Amino acid sequence: MKKYSWVLALSLAWGISAQAATVRVNVINGTTGIIPNIQEVTLVAPMLGMQPLATAKPINGTATFQNIDMNAAPALLAEGTYQGVKYSAVVRENTLPGAEPGSYATDLEVYEIAAKPDDSLHVEMTYFVVTAFGDSLYIEKEFRYINNTMPPLTFKNPEGLIRFFIPQAGQS
Repeated sequence: MKKYSWVLALSLAWGISAQAATVRVNVINGTTGIIPNIQEVTLVAPMLGMQPLATAKPINGTATFQNIDMNAAPALLAEGTYQGVKYSAVVRENTLPGAEPGSYATDLEVYEIAAKPDDSLHVEMTYFVVTAFGDSLYIEKEFRYINNTMPPLTFKNPEGLIRFFIPQAGQS
């Protein structure tokens, strides 16, 4: 009986041991196809309140992270900022032929920016979200935009993404 309990205890300990993984993030400019000048890539754990886990500087477009504990953070995002815009990508297990077992990878795609959208950016859907809180009613107007620019671009208005005018009567 003691022999089996030791086997069970060792099996459980091995099963919950830390899974140290290598994570590779390839940074790609989706507009030009060249390696962008991005200063750093951060691995973030969404299930841990978006806690940053590690930061690396990309070398020739690839940021490599060693010994990342995948048991502590089973879901990861790779984040990077390019020309003042933050981009993120989901990190997934690397299933490519010849990939190192237990390795993870993603492509973090960034884009050149334009200050003003052209006709290729349009509102696909507008809808209202109505929420009641006690005696108050909150109404939000939301927009879903479609960006069909070719080559792909990110729109970044120096004064804010979208400017709205709210009449004085609607501000209370």
